[in-house]
Amino acid sequence: MAVIIRNGTAADAQAIAKLVLLAAKSHLDHSSLDYSLPGTEEYQLEVLQKLALATEKTYVHHSLFTLLEVDGQVCAGIAGFDYKEVPVSAINDALREIGWNPSQIEEMHQRIETIGEEMPEFDEGVWTLEHCANLPNYRTALKQLIKRQEVFNGTLMDILFKAIITKGVERGFKRIQADILIGNTAIEKVMERHGFKLAEEYRSARLCELLGCAGIARMRLDV
Repeated sequence: MAVIIRNGTAADAQAIAKLVLLAAKSHLDHSSLDYSLPGTEEYQLEVLQKLALATEKTYVHHSLFTLLEVDGQVCAGIAGFDYKEVPVSAINDALREIGWNPSQIEEMHQRIETIGEEMPEFDEGVWTLEHCANLPNYRTALKQLIKRQEVFNGTLMDILFKAIITKGVERGFKRIQADILIGNTAIEKVMERHGFKLAEEYRSARLCELLGCAGIARMRLDV
């Protein structure tokens, strides 16, 4: 079968770093990573790849990802986890593990403090979805599958979402949610097809100034 859904592994760290970067950008020209990891995209990808491989598990660790593979190539992915098991504070230990010193970590927190103040609190005890994105080869893979009549247009992301939802349900979660940037209508439509509804909106003039979006939309599915 040309389309495979599988768990992320250490060998996928490079692809996962790209997914995190693209998901952070969403439909915008820049992202919060430009504040937490200022520099070139190559530098951002380098740090994200190291974090994906770190022993200390953070919200970008490779083991949290469900990946969509077409003809042996990762084309899309999404992370699913509970913040109770992967606390935000784990990022400090992970950064130390990959060679950051205390000053670098403190400076990063200072750079993102303003953005963090505008973000909704992370809920524990729910299956949280993060870092959903397509890689550049996604459209080419989709066209090839359609040409071979192995999949119909618009179904690859549905396959991925069905898998990540099933994974959460099998782990016993009754609530699944994701925070997306307001204006990302593409991912919003996919989520709505799977029963997600808009639970809350967190609009912020400051986020609009910093990131160029109106704020955060919390999408929720109770199962």
